[in-house]
Amino acid sequence: MNIGIYDINEEAYLTQYLIFSKFSKNIFFLSDSNNQNITNEKLLPLSELSNSEIIKLLEKNDIKKVIFFSHRIPDVILANEFQKKNIETIYVQHGYYEIKAMKRTLKGVLRKIDKIKLFLKRIFTSQLRKKNLLSLLISLFNHWILLKPFLKNFSSPFSRVFVFDERWKNFHVNVYRAIDENIFIMGPLDVHEKFDLDYYSEKPCYVCQSLYEDGRIDLSDLNKTLNSIMAEYVKDEILIKYHPRSDKKIYQKHFPLIKEVSKIPNTNLVLGHYSSLLISSKMLGMKTIVVPLENHEIPESFISIFENTSTIESKGLHPYKKILEIIGCLDH
Repeated sequence: MNIGIYDINEEAYLTQYLIFSKFSKNIFFLSDSNNQNITNEKLLPLSELSNSEIIKLLEKNDIKKVIFFSHRIPDVILANEFQKKNIETIYVQHGYYEIKAMKRTLKGVLRKIDKIKLFLKRIFTSQLRKKNLLSLLISLFNHWILLKPFLKNFSSPFSRVFVFDERWKNFHVNVYRAIDENIFIMGPLDVHEKFDLDYYSEKPCYVCQSLYEDGRIDLSDLNKTLNSIMAEYVKDEILIKYHPRSDKKIYQKHFPLIKEVSKIPNTNLVLGHYSSLLISSKMLGMKTIVVPLENHEIPESFISIFENTSTIESKGLHPYKKILEIIGCLDH
């Protein structure tokens, strides 16, 4: 029996597939994205396939369980169809979520035109009954366009849901309509994979988000924010933890000396806006500052979580190892 991970792009390949592969050899990654820079015999391209062809591909490769990381249109539709074919669907929280923060600028939407084409393909090749599909799409529209919780009649297509803590358990019940008894606490992920505490630096470290790249903030407002960071916190060199979708040229215009880091070091100061990494850095005992954004509100829920975050004594068991153990797929 094998496991599939959906939807793998170049970003997720590094942050999800390779990490899961540490604990299980039976993992395939399912890609609805263009992955020209990834060479791996376990990559299964899906973008040219209909939904029924994807199910046949899973059956051919003996994939009995599929892990998802989102509630986007393709994820929800495919998860519903997989369940009907007795393929177990598992959802894993991958970051900080806030409904109000999902709002996009028109430019941001247009930059994702390929994703829109994919959404339409998954809709039009769906094998769900028209009535069921329509009900599903109404709930998705309510969430992604009107920025509200899924409708109460929405039935979560995931048999098991893994979240960071109790607060996020309640969030997934109320917003994503997950079933309480199907939710498992896996603990924080970032503290295991996004920090290098053996590397000490006195320089400040700025954590990028894909706010501009995803159309959540205008470039002019981001530029003003970066100018204020340069003026207040940077004397010479700054460490930057880029987001995988970051447009690095934007930051290079504002900071004359940048050292790119793949993991946040044990530094005197961590700066950012509302990345989940800020919660993790505070959890690890680092001085962390939430920097206001120009014309873009920091979500109140993030501020609440951040202010109530306390230092942890140990990282605990790796969340992905815990997940594979619970679903019966951990290599021993």
